[in-house]
Amino acid sequence: MNEILKVINVVKSFGGLKAVDGVSLTINKGELVGLIGPNGSGKTTLFNVVSGLYKPDEGEIYFLGERIDGLPSHKIFEKGLVRSFQNPRLFLGMSCLENMLIAPKNQIGEKARYAPFHRVWAPQELEYGEEAFELMRFLNLNQASKYLSSEISGGQMKLLELGRGLIAKPKLLLLDEPTAGVAPKLAREIFEKIIELKKSYDVTFFIIEHRLEMLFDYVEHVFVMHNGKIIASGSKEDVVNNPLVRKVYLGGEV
Repeated sequence: MNEILKVINVVKSFGGLKAVDGVSLTINKGELVGLIGPNGSGKTTLFNVVSGLYKPDEGEIYFLGERIDGLPSHKIFEKGLVRSFQNPRLFLGMSCLENMLIAPKNQIGEKARYAPFHRVWAPQELEYGEEAFELMRFLNLNQASKYLSSEISGGQMKLLELGRGLIAKPKLLLLDEPTAGVAPKLAREIFEKIIELKKSYDVTFFIIEHRLEMLFDYVEHVFVMHNGKIIASGSKEDVVNNPLVRKVYLGGEV
């Protein structure tokens, strides 16, 4: 089976508004997939439903062949589906390194019966520390490791959240606007890092991005949302040449 994520007729409403309206899509292992659409089209809500932050009103979601819709977000995280947020959700009173070390799964020291015994959990803690430093070096964050996460730049915050997601060893990583508010040069560097990480860590990426000119340089497949629905999908060429997509982005009713 090559499918890593399968979404079938998913609906999520808020009052009378269907933010996600019958969305179906499939993502295959090893892909770098983009999700685009105007503001308010339902992209982030779809991520919230897939990652378990919201429970869908209707439909089914499968991750690696297992149905996950309705599971709490921490259970979905444990299975290897990890997401970032448009505005990084960092612990601002903790250092960058400490933020990284929150994410690894199955930490022995977090269990009450082992926490008092340093010798039991210290080797694992050192191992995770080495992994964190390796990732931070790769992301050019090694100099920031001792700084509070509130003291670094917006671009570094984006990179830190990316690193924190990766240290959890995800199989699928959902990135919500990883370059929002970031200078163009750093934005392109972030996408270059994503390409390298996809190869090195065998991670599948599903990315919401508004900078289409940048996204299209890297993704292999694109989905387009509008008014809660997927209105187009395919290669970047397919999407760019789709009359309905052009109409949505240039204005007018669909």
